[in-house]
Formats: sequence, structure tokens, C-alpha cells
Amino acid sequence: MKRGAITLGLASLVLCTSTVAMADPGKHDGFYMQLQGGLGYYSSSASSGGFEQSYSGLTIPAALLLGRTAFIPGLSIGGGLIFDTAPSPGAEINGTEVSASFKQFLIGLVGFADYYLQPEGGLHLQAYAGWGGLETSTAGGVGGSDPTGLLLGLGAGYDFFISDEWSFGVMGRLSYGAFSIGGVGFSTIAPAVVATLTYN
Repeated sequence: MKRGAITLGLASLVLCTSTVAMADPGKHDGFYMQLQGGLGYYSSSASSGGFEQSYSGLTIPAALLLGRTAFIPGLSIGGGLIFDTAPSPGAEINGTEVSASFKQFLIGLVGFADYYLQPEGGLHLQAYAGWGGLETSTAGGVGGSDPTGLLLGLGAGYDFFISDEWSFGVMGRLSYGAFSIGGVGFSTIAPAVVATLTYN
């Protein structure tokens, strides 16, 4: 994932090197930066050779997206990081609940598009796609083999300007991960409701 992160970072840097001074106050145009944080839920399951395992629980979703307005008014494109934390998930093996202490993280490096129906703010639609994974942490340690693969997401939200360049709002989003490891697929869904703080 390191090579992908470098590529994504360079692409975002190129997108963001626009003349920020040309952005109109109270409009979604020019340089774009969005922070997300809220509450959510996730569920991940896998089945192989008669062996089934699943994980689920509440999450603390977060995201950092960087980009710029492009092509048409109200449309921003760029790249960023999705980072959802499940601090105390539950686990089941073959339908039996397993008692264990661990954390899981849904992580993704994504490209995104965020379209405001009106550049002055209000309703906006967001989509993202990239490479992600389901990272497990036990006893404070992370690493090792974890399922990775395609990460997709859709969101719809509403925001309003609280200053010339900053807007605040709320958004519902749904992430889907088609992850796998060793030929075993982990189908993962993660709905969330997040607050958004956007500089644009």
C-alpha cells in the first residue's frame, strides 16, 4: 500500500496546486479540504471450506479528503484517506460468539468526487473508490496478514457556509469493501453518519 499512498499523495498535490486566491467567498470552488467524523457500524464476514467467521460492531468513522474544483461548478475531485475504527467489535465463528479483546480498522486510500448541486452549498453527493483493508489490532499491536482489496463508497449530505471559505454539515455514507486474503473473501459493509467540515 506504500506505493499507492505515494501515488495518491502526488496526485492530490497536483490537484491542489491551484490559485486558491481565485476562489469566490461563500461558494464551493478552488482548493478543497474536508474532514469527517461521526458514528457508524460495520459488518465483515467470510466463508471457506465450511468455516465461517464474522465481525461486527460500532465504529468511529473518519476521513481526510484533499482536492480542488474541476470541470464544472460545484464538482471537486481529489484523493484522501478513509479511517474507520471499531474499538470493541464482536466476533463469531460458525455462528458461535467468540470472546476476544481486539480492535479493527477499516482503512482506505481513495480517489473521490464531491458534487454540490449548488456551488453556494446545500445538498451534495459524494463517491469514492480505491484500495483498502481490514486491519486487526490485538494487545496494542498491529501488522501481519490482513484482508485487502477494492473499497467503494457513496454519500449524500447537506452543508452550509459558516464563513467565507468554511462550511459545516452532516452526511450519510456507505462503504463497501471487497477484501480477500489467501483466497478467502471478506465482504465488508460500513454505513455511517458523519459531520463534515469543508474548506472550499
